[in-house]
Amino acid sequence: MTDPHDQHDNSASPPIESTVPRVIVVPSTVVIRPNMRNCVNDVDAAKYLDCSTKHLQNMRRDGRGPTYEKIAGRVWYPMKALEEYVEACTREGHR
Repeated sequence: MTDPHDQHDNSASPPIESTVPRVIVVPSTVVIRPNMRNCVNDVDAAKYLDCSTKHLQNMRRDGRGPTYEKIAGRVWYPMKALEEYVEACTREGHR
């Protein structure tokens, strides 16, 4: 006697390969920028500003620091925004 729950009708189910989404593997060293503007990631921005990535993260949290964009969970800093931030932070010395 066979159990009716053990019988599978394979003709109704689609092939496995059509239900699995295709994944494109990109090495982590490759930076993909959707519109290819002159932007850097938070690591490169921290090097440019001579600070840590944690300091940049704290500035973002507190609403301070250079303007940034967040795309697909990744933070990008336009170089123009970094340059403007440095200019705004520049102070003249006393004579």
